[in-house]
Amino acid sequence: MENNSVPFRSLDQNAYLGSADTLVAVLAGILFFLLGLGIVAAIGRRMLGTASPGVLLYISLVAIGCLVTAFFGPFFLAPDGPIYDAQAHGFASDLRNERNDIGLTNGKEGWPILLGSVYYVFGRVTFVGVIINCLATASSAVFVARTAQIISGTFSSKKMYLWYVCTPLFAVLGPSLMREALCWLGISMICYALASLWNGRIGRLWIGGAGLFIFGTVRTSLAILVLCALILGLLIVVLIRKKMRLTLTVTSVISVIIASTALSVALDSLGVTEESLQLNRVYISVDATTGFAASSLQPGVGGFLTMALQVFPRLVLGPFLWEFGLAPVWVWVGANSIAWLAILYIAIRSIRRMKDGTIGVILLAASGLLLLAMSVSLTNYGIVVRMRGSTMIMLLPLVISQGRNVKLQAHRQRYETLPRALKLEREKRP
Repeated sequence: MENNSVPFRSLDQNAYLGSADTLVAVLAGILFFLLGLGIVAAIGRRMLGTASPGVLLYISLVAIGCLVTAFFGPFFLAPDGPIYDAQAHGFASDLRNERNDIGLTNGKEGWPILLGSVYYVFGRVTFVGVIINCLATASSAVFVARTAQIISGTFSSKKMYLWYVCTPLFAVLGPSLMREALCWLGISMICYALASLWNGRIGRLWIGGAGLFIFGTVRTSLAILVLCALILGLLIVVLIRKKMRLTLTVTSVISVIIASTALSVALDSLGVTEESLQLNRVYISVDATTGFAASSLQPGVGGFLTMALQVFPRLVLGPFLWEFGLAPVWVWVGANSIAWLAILYIAIRSIRRMKDGTIGVILLAASGLLLLAMSVSLTNYGIVVRMRGSTMIMLLPLVISQGRNVKLQAHRQRYETLPRALKLEREKRP
């Protein structure tokens, strides 16, 4: 739950350079843009053998960020942006030994600390934070593309670009002051490491560890959920494929117990209790335009299952037509929900058409488990849209991969060779 009760001084919504000196702000923006360009190009050449897809997406995201920030301000569609900006400014004040009354939120310190370090050196240059997130978003796309390449042998750079630019969540919240971009980067690195491990490349596990570190510093609880979902999804798929039903049952139960214990310990360390979780559910549901009603969270497994039956269908398929309202925010929710459903449908179809869709099934199972776990705390479609970004990143490798053509090509090849075989047979006849 965000520390919204802490007072802070936010920037003017029309101030795109922040309160720093204009010349210093412009120079800092140019410096970070060029630095990001070099990093994306290096990652692209290393992962894909070419820098073009990542660089093109990075430049496009920076352009979108410039337009949105200039016309609508640095906090457009980013309700938590002013909080991170204020926390970063407070962290910079701490580094200067100045008075600071603004604290950081437990388990979410990473982004304000990173942004505050920039503020400490260059002043309160908000657009540099936008550029950093553009870098993180474009880098996540490169790892997504590489994961698709591992899964199917090839990927479509055009699809990668279009999905990132045309999905409102990625195109608007990517170049913003939100922490979502760093979450996407961490998840894409973890999924890449998982796909590499499945192919026997153990040496790539360090990339997954780095991704988990990045993810964990900006959103600890969700990072634990993603890791547990991927591991449990891997176990379930492998044991089902090997038809080890008893082992599957025992392993699943043990894994759920371990994951629940780890998450409980992490939440306790972050100060999250059942009471605070219930209060947060009520707060984001009652006081929000896009909130939806749900019964009180009851303790125990029974309470979790009851809540999952109520909320999980909404997280996967919602909002339903009868839940839409007339507020403008529903346009944002509806557009991103359409993109989510399209990604889910194409991912499932791609798995069915792949020659070996094991990794795809693991990613799909992990996405479902992650949404199932989040159904305990989410009662607001606006937040659901943001949380779906994590599952979108998991499924995008299946969407942009060309693996769907594998069976189709074999099917076509069989029929294309048929006339030739008949011709050879006829030539052999006397």
